[in-house]
Amino acid sequence: MVKLSVITTLYNSSEYITEFVRRIENVVEKLKVEAEIILVDDGSTDNSVEIVENLSKSKKNIKLIKFTRNFGHHVAMVCGLEKAKGEFSFLIDIDLEEQPELLLTFYAKILDTNDDLIYGVQTKRNKDRILGSVFWKALKFLTGLDLSINPCTIRIMSVKFVRNLKKFPQKDFFLGELSSYIGLKQSTIKVEKLYKGHSSYSFLKKYTLLFNMLFTNINSLWIRLSFFAALMSILSFAFVIALLVSYLLGKQYLSGWLSIMVIITFFASINFFFFGAILQFVSKLLEEVRSKPRFIIEKTINIDQ
Repeated sequence: MVKLSVITTLYNSSEYITEFVRRIENVVEKLKVEAEIILVDDGSTDNSVEIVENLSKSKKNIKLIKFTRNFGHHVAMVCGLEKAKGEFSFLIDIDLEEQPELLLTFYAKILDTNDDLIYGVQTKRNKDRILGSVFWKALKFLTGLDLSINPCTIRIMSVKFVRNLKKFPQKDFFLGELSSYIGLKQSTIKVEKLYKGHSSYSFLKKYTLLFNMLFTNINSLWIRLSFFAALMSILSFAFVIALLVSYLLGKQYLSGWLSIMVIITFFASINFFFFGAILQFVSKLLEEVRSKPRFIIEKTINIDQ
């Protein structure tokens, strides 16, 4: 059995591939373990695939999975993990913001602690600081998941953890969500990411990820919606009582204004409550009828089928 699988994804990443592979191979040489390097191409339009093909001709431990089109970063990562043969799987982005040499630290810690998952958490954000912080806090609150603030892609997993990860067939998912759901022994390592000048996760991508997470964790969203709706109903009812009491005590109001506001508030809360119920119902239907594959592989190199 391969001792270590290194998994990364490609999306127009030609400028990073050669250096990434060189640095990973240097680390593996220091560790003195048998390792494979799996690169999953998520629909690149540059010459990323050609570069990996050339490298794989002389190095059989370099493996390629090419998708037919872009299926998404997290889908590509999970695909690589599904094909991994290692006792431990090390996941890292290829853009070198997460330094390949961190493999030494992560590998040493998982051997020392016997954890099933160790993932990196940024010490500080060097991009999208306000938006990123709000995004992760909102995601944690709305989904009810035990998520760390500012987690990184970089992580190392035991074969036990990867085996459980393979059990999830859903198409829309977030790796942090699945990791939280699986449980097992987990810990973190603080890492400092470099900054290449721009973020591959735009506001639109963050927005899409947030709402995908809400719909795939509908029970948590439903609880929060129903709680908010119940709170609004109680407050509107209390408002009605306060209005009636103050009116009986002789307080004068602009004719019709307060009563209209109370009615609007009350029925809006009722509407919100039933919206949550419909949302839950529709999402359950979608979960049942969705049967599309998460990804389609065009070709592989050095991958055992």
